[in-house]
Amino acid sequence: MSKAMEKFAFKNAREISGLSQERLAALLGVSKPTIIKRERHPERMTVKEMREWYMAMNDEGKNILDEYADSFFAID
Repeated sequence: MSKAMEKFAFKNAREISGLSQERLAALLGVSKPTIIKRERHPERMTVKEMREWYMAMNDEGKNILDEYADSFFAID
């Protein structure tokens, strides 16, 4: 996954899962501004938040987040 793709992994996963920011916020029990902040700065998410986000995604969205997580361990 390219660095550019990593930056938007959570937004892309949400969109490909067919979820609006409002709907995801409702599913996770947070506000829409929190979703916006997490999409802009995923490095600030806790592991718990990442897991909750992951569990709300469909299979395609989960694949995007799997690639994102794998990128942390890639050897260049």
